[in-house]
Amino acid sequence: MGNRCVIVDKNTTKENVDKKIGIYLHWHGSEDIVKDILASAKDLGQRDVISDPSYGWARLCQRFADMITEEALASQYETARQHAYETSIGIGIVKDLDCHNYDNGVYYIDENFEVVKHTSGAELE
Repeated sequence: MGNRCVIVDKNTTKENVDKKIGIYLHWHGSEDIVKDILASAKDLGQRDVISDPSYGWARLCQRFADMITEEALASQYETARQHAYETSIGIGIVKDLDCHNYDNGVYYIDENFEVVKHTSGAELE
């Protein structure tokens, strides 16, 4: 259960999933949320995940964590506020992430933080 997705760069293929980094989102994987965060990363001039993968992925993960934490802290529900820092975000090697997750699948992004492909994720297994 969740609203899961994995975000990878546009050059990720079945042949290189053991070498590529991606982000797993358990609760905030809907297309509108993902695209909003990507747009904010672009607007802020953040380094991208293709030309600077270690920094780019870390900052993108931070953007998602900040958004999720702020949303939880502002919630009217005490349980949401209590779990505000449990963001259900993973970052790791793509082969270890739940790409075929039966929710939102995989978003492939380019160096401009645009979603260039959105799939079920089955192609990466």
